Amino acid sequence: MRSHMLLSAMMALAGCDYSGTDLYAKATDVPGVIDLGKIEPADIFSAADFPEAILYDEVGATGNSQLGGVTVSFTSTGSSVCLWVDPELVFWNESVAVVDPTDEFAFADNVQDDGDIDLYAGYAVYYSGSPGEEVGNFQIRYQDALGNVVPIDLNECTIASGQAATGGHSGRGRPEYCTLRATQPGVDYLVLLQTWSTPIDDDKLSYGLVVSQGTCAELKQKVAPGIDDECVITGEALDPETGETIPGSKEFEQAFCAATTGDTTLADYCADERAHRAACVVDPSGAGCGSRRYFCGDE
Repeated sequence: MRSHMLLSAMMALAGCDYSGTDLYAKATDVPGVIDLGKIEPADIFSAADFPEAILYDEVGATGNSQLGGVTVSFTSTGSSVCLWVDPELVFWNESVAVVDPTDEFAFADNVQDDGDIDLYAGYAVYYSGSPGEEVGNFQIRYQDALGNVVPIDLNECTIASGQAATGGHSGRGRPEYCTLRATQPGVDYLVLLQTWSTPIDDDKLSYGLVVSQGTCAELKQKVAPGIDDECVITGEALDPETGETIPGSKEFEQAFCAATTGDTTLADYCADERAHRAACVVDPSGAGCGSRRYFCGDE
């Protein structure tokens, strides 16, 4: 007992000099906290209007324990407003077994492109952060008659039950969207895309964002009826060097989206990619070796 107490005392005196900062994603040339300013919700009447309404951008890592994210604001006209964000590239949890169960887990997830954004929104006046400088939230606190401090969450962006449990978030790499119903005309709203994680290859997370008039159900019916949420916004995987859509990524997304409807395109795509990767191991001078981006992951 005495030796145990002595050891505890020595450990307390010695302290701990491990900060854990080496586990943070490194800061990048792309800021970890960004404000896009004020925009006007787009009027989308058909699929032809949709591409012009998509805002493509990227956010980096903060390099420390500070939360990262992107803010954008708009002034309401009194209608419902749809907020839809899709982080690069696609989600799938290592399973492409949409068609044939024997293919389940045949192709590993490419963890290099995994990143995630959580969506929040509310009255701009209730936002506790400083746009472009510090990420906050939509919580206010008041003291009741007993002296207790009571937090009230005024986030108005409720993730639909089809994406996740109501009030939660949709998961790693998954699109998130919500409808702000019957917004107050003339009132400023603020949208927060909080960075949950950035891709481990470059710590820069690209995304596609749509802020449009009307509900998200109406938006999907106009532009992408009957398909997976992942397939509403495509082309959001941006090359960090050029800012353009990564070559081949749209084709990969199209294969993924086809697979969600029972097509074998994704299995064929990944099989071709795996064969190309194997051939380049044997002969690195082969066509496309060293320049082709792989999206299915290494088995």
